[in-house]
Amino acid sequence: MDYCTYLPLETIEGWPILLIFAEVCRFFDDLLQIIEEFKCNKLNISVINNGLDTNDFAPIENFSRKEYRLITTASADVPLKGLDYTLKALKILKNDFPKIHLIIIGKIKKNGHTERLIKKLNLEANVIFRSNLSKLEIKELYASSSIAIVSSLYEGFGYPVIE
Repeated sequence: MDYCTYLPLETIEGWPILLIFAEVCRFFDDLLQIIEEFKCNKLNISVINNGLDTNDFAPIENFSRKEYRLITTASADVPLKGLDYTLKALKILKNDFPKIHLIIIGKIKKNGHTERLIKKLNLEANVIFRSNLSKLEIKELYASSSIAIVSSLYEGFGYPVIE
């Protein structure tokens, strides 16, 4: 079955075709693999770059990582971002690595679910929220972290993974 030919041109399951293929085909070189896998006519596919500037988010030479520093992003304090899984894992890791700490790029909702969970898990000293950061500050935080975590259950364009 040729998925590109027989599906409506406007949407696939409510999403514009171009967004789906932009998500699947992150790099132009993958286009041939997409064509082969989905048995598509190459004229039915357009690639839209995700818009992340690789000059802004590239490794920093001679930048030291901080031991026990983890980093994640949560653009919203909602369950879909999967922060619960990261915090529960952090609680377990804290037993063996007491110096472990997590930087969350995002804002915590005052008296919200995440704030209550952090208190319940006794992680107040291990979790730091950072927001309103410049691209350079985000880049430096990623570069200084030992592990980057993406626990989000859904990412529209996957910026945290690429950053």
